[in-house]
Amino acid sequence: MINSKNMSKKFISSFILFIVIPFIITSVVINKLYEGVLVSHYNEKTQQNMEQLSMDIELELRRISLNVAKVSNENELLLLVNSWYEEKDSVKKLEISTKIESKLDYLFAYQGMINSIVFFSKNGQIFKYKDPLYKNDSDVKDSSLYKESIKNKDKVFSINNFNSSDDVNAKGIDFLVGISPEYSWYNTATEFIYCEIKTEALNSIYSRFTNDSVGKMIIADPKGKIVISPDKSLLGKNVSQVEYLK
Repeated sequence: MINSKNMSKKFISSFILFIVIPFIITSVVINKLYEGVLVSHYNEKTQQNMEQLSMDIELELRRISLNVAKVSNENELLLLVNSWYEEKDSVKKLEISTKIESKLDYLFAYQGMINSIVFFSKNGQIFKYKDPLYKNDSDVKDSSLYKESIKNKDKVFSINNFNSSDDVNAKGIDFLVGISPEYSWYNTATEFIYCEIKTEALNSIYSRFTNDSVGKMIIADPKGKIVISPDKSLLGKNVSQVEYLK
């Protein structure tokens, strides 16, 4: 009887020592390895999405820049704009205005990214294609966009939001683009061309990545200002102001 009990204890001890404990250790190790694989896969997928999103946005911004540059190099268009500056007769001025708008409608047909385009002459004349969101023309000339463009002829510049007002954000304008074309035989007076780009131009790209199960993506400009976020309350804030982003 005693031997039987001892044998049972030895059997149980052996079972625990050689089967249960190794099984538990193996399970823990496998679980840790699997967890590591999942984390590695998650990080890799997130990085791939971020890199793809970055490339897509970069390509879109280049496309926008090329379109703006195209406006500044359209000989016929700038000839019309310059003649509009000089025309004194109101009827003829309206006719020229219609031609300019038709030309711009053709250039940006089906794109829908342009909210407005404004041509500033060196003599203070201003032609507006569609209704810009800014309140005062002088605000444009006080902006870094205008100053940088004037210093660097024929180079496209862009900034986020003309100002931080709720009105601009509510209207959905994220990017402002400008260029100062060189003076030539077809451009004798246009000093600066200003464009307001609709938010949808980049949101359509961003939305392709928001349905994936890799978390939330926030896009900030080089100064840390948040320009695209699923949480609209973060728009316009600096990343340093958001606790979990620090």
